[in-house]
Amino acid sequence: MGSEPEEDGRGEAVAPDAAPQEPLPSPSPVPASSPRRRAVKLVLLGAGLLATLYVGSKAPREQHVRLVLGTSAASVRRVDLAYAAEGGEVVRETRFAFEEGHAPRVVPHEPELADGDYRLRIEVDTTGGRRSIERRVTLGGGTTQVDLGDALAAPRQNEPRTAP
Repeated sequence: MGSEPEEDGRGEAVAPDAAPQEPLPSPSPVPASSPRRRAVKLVLLGAGLLATLYVGSKAPREQHVRLVLGTSAASVRRVDLAYAAEGGEVVRETRFAFEEGHAPRVVPHEPELADGDYRLRIEVDTTGGRRSIERRVTLGGGTTQVDLGDALAAPRQNEPRTAP
């Protein structure tokens, strides 16, 4: 009789000489579905999303830049293009060479660059000489057109103007 196990009230057997066990305290004083716990989860999720978006916007991605040569395209032989970041550091360079009379009116370029402000340093070799042009652009994932037609059609600064 004394060696038979007793039940603890939940239907589980307990050794007769074992001391009654106290129920363990709940590991969390806040229930899993409380509004406070949900708010903390939402704040952490929002912070993670904002951090991901910020880091993602700083990562290089394909940009679409169009250099518009316009009616001066026939005289263009070569275009040297450099992208300088805000601090003046050149982050990307490229060169386009064309047979005389065969440059397109629009020269497309799709560099991998982060969104932001850049200064384009453009050197254009034409049948009439070399032109240096600078333009400020803001790249943001869309298409950016840079019109060079006026700069190429205008007389060079050292060139005398001729009356019509």
